[in-house]
This record gives sequence, structure tokens and C-alpha cells, in this order.
Amino acid sequence: AAGGRPQGAQHRAAGVRAGHRAAPSDPRRPALRDPRMREAAVRGHEPTSRRRGNFVITGVDFMHCNQQGQAVFPVSRCSGPFDIGRELYDGQTSCIGAQGVVFDWSGVAFAGVSTLTALVALHLKISHLGHKVAVIAPNSKDVDRYISRMDYFNQIGINRVENFSRHEEGNRFLPIARFSADENRSELPERVGEAIISHTPLNGNLKAAVDYIFSEVMDNVCVHAQSRIGGYIGVQFYPAKHAIELCISDGGCGIPASLKRNALFEDMADIDVLPSALEYGVGENVSGERGSQGYGRGKGLAIIKNMVSCADGRMCIVSGCAGIEVDANGVRKVPDVCYPGTVVSIEMPTYSHREVTAEELFFGMEGSVLLDDLLLKYGASGRADEAAPDVLW
Repeated sequence: AAGGRPQGAQHRAAGVRAGHRAAPSDPRRPALRDPRMREAAVRGHEPTSRRRGNFVITGVDFMHCNQQGQAVFPVSRCSGPFDIGRELYDGQTSCIGAQGVVFDWSGVAFAGVSTLTALVALHLKISHLGHKVAVIAPNSKDVDRYISRMDYFNQIGINRVENFSRHEEGNRFLPIARFSADENRSELPERVGEAIISHTPLNGNLKAAVDYIFSEVMDNVCVHAQSRIGGYIGVQFYPAKHAIELCISDGGCGIPASLKRNALFEDMADIDVLPSALEYGVGENVSGERGSQGYGRGKGLAIIKNMVSCADGRMCIVSGCAGIEVDANGVRKVPDVCYPGTVVSIEMPTYSHREVTAEELFFGMEGSVLLDDLLLKYGASGRADEAAPDVLW
């Protein structure tokens, strides 16, 4: 349960493994620095000769254990998905603590929406796997109020008395919300689209196209990620930064593991597979035939890549044992990160010298049937044509 710092919670750099403690420098403790070994651990089938307690079950690793035997996750060191990924990758203990995990918010001075959304899925993934999970509440009243208003505590199942008034959301923010195959699949993309169109240089007539993009990304979570905890999404407009930020997270198998079901990728490392998710038509049931089950699929992240590039935005993805960063300068691989599922964080500026058009949004899809339908629907100017095929919306 949330509360103050537990008594005697001075952190010690010691791990819990098979019922006894071992110093992090113990040479008998495997470090899992080989990316392929670490990827296997994330997917839960690390070779027997390198088993590391519960690591093979959870796919997460923490920095140290407190005197209560809880592995401590230091939220104050995380300002986004890459920081979370590095904490999970660089952990020094052998496994999750014998008494579970505690997420320590006590030293947090600022909580971003991407950090919140990623930690909700991580918390619930660990809990779903049968481990105890606790939270040390923020010392900062401002942080405590904010994460409460963003429904962080509600989503992880902690009932808190809120001593503040809940302001209307408008298009300024979207509290963290869960979605699944039969929950919020149509409502949430529309709300995300409203927020993005309201604050970014995207042509306002592209609202339905933006809805489609995020509906497709959320469908990927529901169909391919196999996340038993569902997916989570949150949005926040930051006036001082002149930016809007949104994040989608899940506790599924991860993008690399999903793509490796395709023989083309099965022998590749996660860091080499993940950039392929930004290519058009990459994935499992993808088809270019209008009316087929896979029609219109495998496009969401590719179109978002165009969107952030043209609007001087930024996208960060951490999935499995890999990360990538996308902006106007291209795509960069981010090594030494880890997340047992997928986190997609997108930041868009609220200013630009011009609008982003439909042709820029769908750049790279030349010659595809889907592009013909998209441009017929919206045209080069972004104006909707009601007589166009209504196959996507």
C-alpha cells in the first residue's frame, strides 16, 4: 500500500537469490551482459545453466534490496522510458526480492506522463506474475496530487483519499486509461486525436486519420502483444514546454518477440529487430488486399514516425531488450535498455511554421492500395471526402 518510507528502509546493495544473500560483486553470480542471454530472460526461457532466480519469470531486474527483503525501484532516477529501461537493464541484484518489489516515489520532484504510464504497466505485470508490489508515496504534495489526478493509484489498485478538486480534462490531459480487446478501443483513440489536433501543427482536417493511427497502435497491443494486463495510455499538454506528450504501454511479449514469429527476424537480436516495426506492412497478419483481415495493419508506428519527423517531434520506444529514438534526424538505436512489454512515448511541439499535410503523414506508402484509400478519403489538402471508401473508420 502507498504510504511513507518504511522503517529501516536504508538501501543495501545486496541481492536475494535462492534464499540467501550474495554481494553484487560475487563472481558466481551471472551478469547476463550478453544481449541474447538477457533477451531470453525477458521472454522467460533463459538456458538452465544461467538461471537467475525469479528473473527468468519476470524479465525485470532491480538495483538493490532493502532490509525488508524488497527489491527497490528508484523512480526518482527515471525521467522517461529510456531511464526506466536502463534501470531494468543495469540492475545488480540476482532477482526480485523475496518480499517482492517496492516502487519508491519518495524523492520524485516531477512526474512525466510517460514515466507514469510505463510504471503502471510494469507494476501490474509484476503483480500479475504473483509477486508482492508496494509503493512508497511521494514526499512532494504536488507530485502526489498530480499522479493521483492522473489515476496512477487507481490503475494499480490502491485506494487513496484525494484532498483536492479534480479539474476538467478538456484537451489538456488524458488520465491513464486501460484498454483491451473489448474495452475503450474506439473511445480512447478519438480522445487522443482531439488532444493532438488541438495542440500540434497537424492539419485539423486530419482528425479521423490521427484517430486511425492510434487505433492501429492500440490494436497491435490487443492482437499481437498478448498482454494479459491490457494496455495503458496517458496524455499531457505542457504549456511551459510548448509540447504535448503521450505514452502507450503494455506488459506483453514485446515488439521484437512478436516480429520474431516471422522467420525473417527470428535469429536477429532485439536491437536489430525493433527498427523494423517502423516500416510499412511489417508484422504478422499484414496484407495489402482491401477487405482482407490484415488490410490497414502494420502502419501505425510507421505513420507516427512520419508525424513526429515532419512536426519536429520525438518518439521513444523500449521493448524487450532494445530501444529506438525517432526525430527529424532519423532513427537511432538505443542499447542497454530493457522493458518486459512495450513503451511508446511521443512528444510533439505545439508550434510550427506550417501545417503537416496528409501527403507528409502518409509518405512512404506510394503504390499501396491503402494509400489510395487514405488519399481518396482525405486528399492532398487533408479535406475529407465522404464518398470515399469507409474501410478504415
